[in-house]
Amino acid sequence: MTKHILFFLLLVFSFSVNLVCQQLVGEKENSVIDSSNTSLLLFITDEELELMSYVSSKIEFYPNTYVLTLEAIEAIELIADLLEQKPAYNLVISGHYFESFSKKRNLKLSLQQAEAIKHYFMSAQLDESRIRINGYGEKQPLSLTNLKVNTRIDLSINF
Repeated sequence: MTKHILFFLLLVFSFSVNLVCQQLVGEKENSVIDSSNTSLLLFITDEELELMSYVSSKIEFYPNTYVLTLEAIEAIELIADLLEQKPAYNLVISGHYFESFSKKRNLKLSLQQAEAIKHYFMSAQLDESRIRINGYGEKQPLSLTNLKVNTRIDLSINF
């Protein structure tokens, strides 16, 4: 199975690499220890990337609010399960909002939407230190002509 290196090189002493690997990742097949035995590379699988993309596409809010729809909550639960299984994974939630409001209001709502998702994860007992949020408002459009695709939540994993 193809795996993707996402982020981070963690230096550790050679005698503790295996212990750190087990504690951070939870299972050895999701990690690789280099030949010098002094660093740990963490990987995310194709299936996990697909899950992140799927869940991101399902996250919706009631119009002009930061109240999650039921479908969004059900999708977010899939990520909560993944994060519970993978304690080395941290979540970055980035809100983007492009509606006909002022730039200031769009920025505020993008941050409130990211915060709403963060609160859901915290209610599912995910440690707050594993979640980072960003609100970008109109600053990172995907399309110059389709405002609907620009209003979105991006989820990403880092280590």
